[in-house]
Amino acid sequence: MQSWVETTARRWPPAGRHSGWALQCGTYSLGNLNLLAASTLAVHERGNVGYLVHATATVLDGSADHADLLETVQTVNFVD
Repeated sequence: MQSWVETTARRWPPAGRHSGWALQCGTYSLGNLNLLAASTLAVHERGNVGYLVHATATVLDGSADHADLLETVQTVNFVD
């Protein structure tokens, strides 16, 4: 995206059954709309299989508390 402005990028090391995970957040424009997007990627190990969990949320920039959006996307988890 040409208008992407990254505001947050975090990475966590492997812990427990996680092979590590990452969070990315930023803003971009789509026509006359300013949007905020947050994505997280995590790999969960179960036996000899890795499950990739990818969660993304997009809202109008200014329409939601950014901290709440980041917390929601960051806490997506694989439960077995």
